[in-house]
Amino acid sequence: MISLPELLTVTLAAGTQPLAWSASVLAYRPFIDPIDELIDAHRLWFLLLIPLALLVSMAYKAVRIPTMQDFWRQVAVMTVQIVVAIIGLGAASFIVIQFIVPRIVPH
Repeated sequence: MISLPELLTVTLAAGTQPLAWSASVLAYRPFIDPIDELIDAHRLWFLLLIPLALLVSMAYKAVRIPTMQDFWRQVAVMTVQIVVAIIGLGAASFIVIQFIVPRIVPH
């Protein structure tokens, strides 16, 4: 069986067009095709902050704490700190953009 890189090398070196791709091969291309057809993810994207903060906290605390006795408590505290800080930064940037910048920059 010929692999995909060999197929592309052979067909492109010969000067012919590569074989037509079927719909199942390129059905979903991450970072290119939106996934709105599958789920309504663009409305709930902010909920990804919670697992992201949890995983960052786990990795940081696994490296930094000397003993693993209070690992999960420290991870939970750091996760809450990250989520609250991001919400605070979002609120602060909203206030700056909506109320302070229009007073500074004239129309």
